Amino acid sequence: MLVQESRQHDLMESLNLHINGMTCGGCAASLEKKLNAQTAITAAEVNFATESARIQTEGQITARELVDWVKRFGFSVRTETLTFKSDKAFESVPENVRDRLDQDSRVVDWSVNEALGTINVITLPEAARQVLIDDLATFALHPVVSGDSETASSNTPDSQWELWVAIALATPLVAQMFSMWAGLSWHLAPAVEWLLATPIQFWMGRVFYRGAWHALKRGEANMDTLVVLGTSAAYGYSVFQIITRGDAATGLLYFEASSVVITLVLVGKSIEARAKHSAREALQAVLALRPATVRVLRAGQETEIAPESLHPGDVLVIRSGERVGADGTVIKGDAEIDAAAMTGEPIPESKTRGDAVISGTLVVNGTIRVSADRVGAASTVFQVAELVKNAQMGKAPIQQLVDRISRIFVPVVIALATLTLFGWLLAGASFEFSLIAAVSVLVIACPCALGLATPTALVAGTGLAAKHGILIKDIQTLEALTAVDTVAFDKTGTLTQGTPSVVAYEQTAPTDRPFDALAHAIARESEHPLAQAIAQQFKPSEALEFSPETVETIPGQGIQVTEDAHSYRLGQARFAGEADTASTERTRTVLSDNEQVLAWFEFEDTVRPEAVSLIQSLNRLGLETCMLTGDKQPVAARLGSELGIDRIMAELTPDQKIQAIRQLQTDGRRVAMVGDGINDGPALAAADVGIALGSGSEIALKSAPVVLMRQDLTLIQAAHRLAVQTRRVIRQNLGWAFGYNVLCIPLAMSGLLTPAMAGFAMALSSVSVVVNALRLKHQTPV
Repeated sequence: MLVQESRQHDLMESLNLHINGMTCGGCAASLEKKLNAQTAITAAEVNFATESARIQTEGQITARELVDWVKRFGFSVRTETLTFKSDKAFESVPENVRDRLDQDSRVVDWSVNEALGTINVITLPEAARQVLIDDLATFALHPVVSGDSETASSNTPDSQWELWVAIALATPLVAQMFSMWAGLSWHLAPAVEWLLATPIQFWMGRVFYRGAWHALKRGEANMDTLVVLGTSAAYGYSVFQIITRGDAATGLLYFEASSVVITLVLVGKSIEARAKHSAREALQAVLALRPATVRVLRAGQETEIAPESLHPGDVLVIRSGERVGADGTVIKGDAEIDAAAMTGEPIPESKTRGDAVISGTLVVNGTIRVSADRVGAASTVFQVAELVKNAQMGKAPIQQLVDRISRIFVPVVIALATLTLFGWLLAGASFEFSLIAAVSVLVIACPCALGLATPTALVAGTGLAAKHGILIKDIQTLEALTAVDTVAFDKTGTLTQGTPSVVAYEQTAPTDRPFDALAHAIARESEHPLAQAIAQQFKPSEALEFSPETVETIPGQGIQVTEDAHSYRLGQARFAGEADTASTERTRTVLSDNEQVLAWFEFEDTVRPEAVSLIQSLNRLGLETCMLTGDKQPVAARLGSELGIDRIMAELTPDQKIQAIRQLQTDGRRVAMVGDGINDGPALAAADVGIALGSGSEIALKSAPVVLMRQDLTLIQAAHRLAVQTRRVIRQNLGWAFGYNVLCIPLAMSGLLTPAMAGFAMALSSVSVVVNALRLKHQTPV
């Protein structure tokens, strides 16, 4: 029970919600403010472009409470239904199952179909699904189907045909409007205009009334408020004219204004929704890499099951054209694996027995059996999807300012519209002219473009990065990348291949056992690449009896192994007891016994082929480069000279690497640290931006906000270039959104824009911002 409660607590620390019903950035800002006001919530971020919210809690809140709160604020949350079937028939749900579901903080609601022997459990989408499935399996309940259980109201028509009906009904009104602009006297009968406009106003436009009503209940105003006020005023004025004038009202009606505005806003929202979906394609593409079913061996037979039902140790059978369903190790067979969708690596790799494979990759040809190591939420494909989703749900610092503006923007616009109405009346203008000018102000100022300017660009930018094998864990990192002026590199495994080999050695003292067997036995106790190179070089012909009593790793120094009366040290010269008087440009490691030096070894490591061009490219961009390494100064100096690195800092311990980074920061530098993510964790965390080089199997690295899915240094420059491109698009979008309002609101107040023209301009502004952001999808950062 304690373990269960602990898992629930960990789960509830961060919840991702899919929010329906937001119509503008002001809605997102309002919901975020109200969520943050709840004492049970420590932090909340709401993103309009991705229609999502990220909630941080301390575990004392349930999913049901969150959903109820969001509904109370006038929005809704998309949930997921998991259907479980019992192995045994039951007349009523067992008490222990009831208690389990009632106490689970992930469960929004649950119900039972006793006739079918099934239980429907409503949860937040992907909310620790595997944990719930595993727990209910102990009660002989297994998943049979899942799906969305709620996709509540949004700001677009409930079906596409309604939009087309609105266009059809508005077309005669538009034709009449163009006729008047052309100087013709053709008009529809007032009753016909009324008949055409009414369904658009109250049926197709009901989403705006619904949104405005929810905003009113919250004591706020949003984009729906502007649309409802503007179109209702034009519609109501026209109805008043018909009632009081009858057919004499011909030419004095504004049904076309209300109808065209609603239709254009709906068209704009439809295009906007498609564009936002397109911007999120990277996440959908990652999620699509998870196979719907996997084939496993059970009792010697091949059985198809859902990936959620996998357990570590299961054996998967994967054939040509199928995707790997879990991270694991090949135990039988050979195959060509295409990992391009996961790592960006275009060339398929050959995999055979003993090789690691990652989930989401594609078997091009061959058949393999894989022993599953990491399944479900622990698998690479799941973690990649989570990283991309979390990055797209985040909010850049500049967006905080935009949200504050959006929150006060609508009340200001309503005040300006009121000022326009009474200002023109006081100036002697007719009520009709004054009303239409005020309506134009309400329509032109909808803040959709403002709310979409930043998040759509960030969604497109992080999606493009993921497509090229660059995982950016949060929005703040993407923004911080643009300010970096210094790039610090670890050496071994980063600038070099990380696979050194012994090129020279000398035994300087006798040993009581064969030297090669002893060196191999001591070196294999360490995971350090240099120790592994020694173990590989000195493989003994016969096994040596070697049973160490203690093995201690001293970071940045080496290892100490005690056995009987021996105290062996393998590592840096001073650590092992050598005077370190030898001067060499090679990396040197010493082996000693009770401080007597037994041997020294020298190594060389291959420089990555792309390292030289990368350093040159960074220097051309005006970025300073430096190397932080634990290697000796001559070794580091030789490599630094070969690569053209500006500054070399050698013989550093992990703590000294952190101090070096902090000194650079004290000097006013913005530092990106690049490391292999294994022993550079502290330095990666200390930098302004940490960049971890790793393979797909190492995607779980928590030490850096940027993870490169393949060990390719060119991705560093690509990440920087992409961040700069994204920042440029954000500035363009904000410039357009602000400039549009600054220009068009005065025009509307002056009476130079009709409501129909204002509606068209408003829809065009939102679409143009989204389309501009989507240009990032076609950039080439690599």
